[in-house]
Amino acid sequence: MKKQVRYVARSQFVRGLSSLLTISEAPRRPRGPEPMEALHGDMERIGADMYRVIEREKAHEKASRKTLTAAE
Repeated sequence: MKKQVRYVARSQFVRGLSSLLTISEAPRRPRGPEPMEALHGDMERIGADMYRVIEREKAHEKASRKTLTAAE
């Protein structure tokens, strides 16, 4: 009888440990975007950055022209 109780207790212990493994598997990292989607997003960001740079340089050029005409 003691041997049977030990076996049941041991099997319950092992079952409890294995349940921890199934819990730890659940939160997986979400997959990232597909390569083409990521590339598309990168190109959109690069385009937006270039647009901002061009607009900033236009504003600097306009400001420098104002100071040149005011100095003359």
